[in-house]
Amino acid sequence: MQFRLRYGAHDIELSPGDFIIGRSEECQLALDDPMVSRKHLCLRVSSGAVVAVDLGSRNGVTINGSKLKAERTLTDGDRVKIGQHELVLQIQRPRPNERRLSTRTLQAVDVRDLESTAVKEEPQKPSPPALDAAAKAAASFGTFAQLANKAFGMGRVDEAERILTRPLNELLEACKSGPPPAAALLEKAASYALRVATESGKPNWIDYVIELYSEAERLFPAQLVEDIHGAARKVKGAKRDLLERYIGQLTRMELTASERFLLQRIQGLRPLLS
Repeated sequence: MQFRLRYGAHDIELSPGDFIIGRSEECQLALDDPMVSRKHLCLRVSSGAVVAVDLGSRNGVTINGSKLKAERTLTDGDRVKIGQHELVLQIQRPRPNERRLSTRTLQAVDVRDLESTAVKEEPQKPSPPALDAAAKAAASFGTFAQLANKAFGMGRVDEAERILTRPLNELLEACKSGPPPAAALLEKAASYALRVATESGKPNWIDYVIELYSEAERLFPAQLVEDIHGAARKVKGAKRDLLERYIGQLTRMELTASERFLLQRIQGLRPLLS
């Protein structure tokens, strides 16, 4: 089964393991609310269920209006309220004809019975780990980018940075472990990282953009080059050695005339980085 948590207009996919909700930056979902404890609620996600566990919160948790006293297995559509925030669990169950043979009751099965089955069931082939990492990173970033937009709009740059840190790092790890995600996603991630850099004054997010494209072995798009120039003029302290490594990669590529012009603009970042 697939589990998703509906929060406002956003769907957050729940992977197996503990999903912690609270006010702390360490939580998978951090809620800026004085009514929310640092670590308020744990959703223990397995392949077949989601169990809600109150982590000793000060103001408690309600599920469908009833207070959570210990722990409770959630069902599809359950409404979980923490402080002023309401979250809804959504469960997507596999269709009957998608079940694998291994899910049947353990018994002797005649081969002729299998051959006469209307829908022949075949084991699902697992996707390559690198593709799974890229897909997971893409889904995670798309969800949390929307939450970050809301935080930016309210002037809460620190909260936006906290929301984006995990999905941005997952995207970088996906580039390191296999084929990089789509070019449009890389550019979108880079634009958010630069926004955090310019609004927080933290140069490590400029470093992030350079490392991201270096690991992906891709040339900056033209607009991104200009955006990095603008960020580097405003925020000092980005690492020049990362830029030099990236430039070294680019010089070994076969570039078109327009791409060589972009390379020159990238080399023009050198005086702006420490």
